[in-house]
Amino acid sequence: MTLRQTLTFWRRPASPLVSARHPTLTWPGAIYAIGDVHGRLDLLEDAQRRIAADAASVPGEKYIVMLGDYVDRGPASAGVLDALVGAPALPFKRICLMGNHEAMMLAGLSQPGAEDLWLANGGDTTLRSYGLDPALLSDNGRRAHLQTVRARIPEEHIEFLQHLPLSLRIEDEVILCHSGVVDRKGIEATDEADLLWARPTAERDADADGPLVIHGHTPVDSPLVTPRRINIDTGACMTGLLTVVRLVRGQPAFILPQTSLQN
Repeated sequence: MTLRQTLTFWRRPASPLVSARHPTLTWPGAIYAIGDVHGRLDLLEDAQRRIAADAASVPGEKYIVMLGDYVDRGPASAGVLDALVGAPALPFKRICLMGNHEAMMLAGLSQPGAEDLWLANGGDTTLRSYGLDPALLSDNGRRAHLQTVRARIPEEHIEFLQHLPLSLRIEDEVILCHSGVVDRKGIEATDEADLLWARPTAERDADADGPLVIHGHTPVDSPLVTPRRINIDTGACMTGLLTVVRLVRGQPAFILPQTSLQN
């Protein structure tokens, strides 16, 4: 099964809560973007504490934007989705974007034949977080077990994943998405699979025109800042570092001080 085929399994009509796959937002007082969580509920909770401390001195309305990859690899994917399905822990608005691991999870739970890709990329730990044995989807009886596995995962988690937007634009100045790859013709012209799976290239970085892109997906040792984009995927599930960047109109992007929480 190809990545493009995997992508089609999660594509659904937009939820009433999400007006488009690429919603646009006018500038609030501040936006806090959080990198790839990958099942580290402890790091997500710590990130929220750091945001709360920082936001106390920032006026105006605040948003938290999650950049995708909430599940897989880390130990508490079910807990992370519980946290994201519920009301935000802080008195901010929150927008969660789709990542490639959410696409793999939906495909693995919907279509026999898509399980292998998901399990090979950390889906086994996600199943364990729901109290499920990954062998249910990796043995010869997987077709019979698929319905059993799906029944153990809350429907609100599935619906949440199905309706995640692919990007968020802040007026004409900033685009937030999972992979960081945005076509020069604009976000709507970008292949949807690229927004989840592609990797930025030096050629794209050489073009500093257009909105600043905030993304995750490609792990880096420390936040990568270029004129065109900021990558805040610091490999949380491996390093214990979950990066948060604060965006305020007219100010340079600010990386919140880190807290390292190892497994």
